[in-house]
Amino acid sequence: MPHTRLHLVGAALTMLLACGCSRGYFAPAPASHRLFAGDDSARAAISGVVITARADVWRGDPPDLPSRITPIRLDLTNLSTHPISLRYRDFRITSRYGLRSQALPPFRIHVATGPAAARSIVPDFSYSGFAVYPRYDVYKAAIHPWRDDWGWNRNSYRGLYAGWGDHLPTADMLRRAIPEGVLEPNGHIRGFLYFQHVPASARAPELDQSLVDAVTHHQFAAIEIPFLLPAA
Repeated sequence: MPHTRLHLVGAALTMLLACGCSRGYFAPAPASHRLFAGDDSARAAISGVVITARADVWRGDPPDLPSRITPIRLDLTNLSTHPISLRYRDFRITSRYGLRSQALPPFRIHVATGPAAARSIVPDFSYSGFAVYPRYDVYKAAIHPWRDDWGWNRNSYRGLYAGWGDHLPTADMLRRAIPEGVLEPNGHIRGFLYFQHVPASARAPELDQSLVDAVTHHQFAAIEIPFLLPAA
């Protein structure tokens, strides 16, 4: 499996340590594959894929969402030669202390009919070179579908969708959510994923993503990045 080695930037590390915990939880980590930006974002690059994660930027409906679910804004750029499959089961927040939080599917997807939601959604996230998996037909007016339905997994949805609390997800959350699909070479996407709640007291949380080629269906790399959680 190919890897790209990154090193912590000293100035950014000094700035974050000086800030203490006033804005979030700082998780120091080994330098390999990891880079902290000075804007409270966690960043990493590997095999031509660049991802930035930030946990303190939710300004939508409901305003108290971070106390119930952990919204993470992702900025993902694909400079590799692989079309990357983006599936919720490939994103996790974990730690070596036993934490495991899975990305939650925001749509209740039926086997034959696709998402049980509004008939169409105008996406409130930025993208280029992105195609949705066919079951996300609520986006067909705005985003073209990928050619196969490999991203769909019934068992993943049955358990994970039950993780939503009352009155969630909201329409605003659906518009901002990154749907499952394929990010093509030179593509870019920026939007939200929603994870099972991660408490601000979590120790050394990391965002893990498996990078899987959407054509061969083989994993070609993995990203593990520590990030800042907003203070409780």
